[in-house]
Amino acid sequence: MKHFEQKTCLAIVTILSLSSLNAYANLNDGLIVYFPFDQQPENGIVHDESNNGNDGTVNGTPTYEPNGVFGGAYHFTAWGSGSGSWYRDYIVLNGNNPTAGLEALTVSLWIKTNTPRNNYKIASASAWPPGSGWVVGTHYPEIWEAGGGPVFSMTECSVYNETAPNAGEWVHIVITYDAVAFREYSNGRIIKNCPSLAKKIGDAPGQKLAVAAWPQHGFGYDGLMDEFRVYNRALSAKEVLKLELLTTTAYGTLLGRTGKRLGGATIHLGDKTTVTNKNGNWSISDLTPGEYVIIAMKKKESCVSSDVEILDNGKHRQQVDYACDLITYGDDNASVIIIQQYVDGNLQYVDTMSADVFDTKFQEGRDYRIVDSNGEYLLEGLDDTGATTSKIEVVRIQQ
Repeated sequence: MKHFEQKTCLAIVTILSLSSLNAYANLNDGLIVYFPFDQQPENGIVHDESNNGNDGTVNGTPTYEPNGVFGGAYHFTAWGSGSGSWYRDYIVLNGNNPTAGLEALTVSLWIKTNTPRNNYKIASASAWPPGSGWVVGTHYPEIWEAGGGPVFSMTECSVYNETAPNAGEWVHIVITYDAVAFREYSNGRIIKNCPSLAKKIGDAPGQKLAVAAWPQHGFGYDGLMDEFRVYNRALSAKEVLKLELLTTTAYGTLLGRTGKRLGGATIHLGDKTTVTNKNGNWSISDLTPGEYVIIAMKKKESCVSSDVEILDNGKHRQQVDYACDLITYGDDNASVIIIQQYVDGNLQYVDTMSADVFDTKFQEGRDYRIVDSNGEYLLEGLDDTGATTSKIEVVRIQQ
């Protein structure tokens, strides 16, 4: 017999919207690392929202701040003043350096600091000497091949920036590199355009990708950071502008009834589709403001559709709680609990009791069906007199 069960499923949906720009490559194409900084680290881990598993480990005590450029941001603290800022709070990717040996690269981030001239190195995947990998900083960016040489023409293009970002203001910093050019952008404006030498980026032996630091040499960053992204391709100038404006994007986390993150679920938003990663996170970009229908689906499970309104609200986020009933089909997902209670010291079947499990009420009767019942649960029940039954025992579970 097929059992039919319902359980509550919650998707926290955050909407980010601006008027749409002309169509060009999706900003998820080539995205290999993405830290939006929209929630606290989870057990010391910052999850990569690019769906590539490039999670990072927190070092020090960076703090979550709710008022970033887009949603939340992280505040990193460093020691020192003058020409540098010694690292204290930073993030290091857990796996291998995903930028090693790339022939093209984009690094994009937002920063806001009161001491921009103190914070030279704000992200890195590099080793020195003799030079291998890349560094992004407020002073100047650097990219080296494996042998220590630059990947762009130093004779035709000075690496030094003429001005530092303004203190206390958000600035969008982007570097791009490919076989054509090395470019740096500040708030969408090209401030450096250097001919490329078309070399592969060094693998930075012994070093990992770090955010808010160059750990090998102790450099750090002191201030806010938001929307850290790394691509394995060079974004165009139009795409950099699109990143700065961050056109309409909806994203969220799909949660089950007990708060468990649901990975591998398909999210439909209007006519666009994506799949939640192992942490239940998802995002869909290139949306235009308007009315949408959102629905989540997984094998043998389906969430009823829900209406979502995406507003044109500039660089601010609109958070929507998307709740749905997750419908489960199939005997392998249904469990039968036989409940007995003690009467005069003896166990007897309970035929007239309603049981509550995780706020789900079941009809009176001997068999009480729940879904995903592995583990121990607190059951509370009322008998037909309305009195609370103090001793209820789950004595048998059938699959």
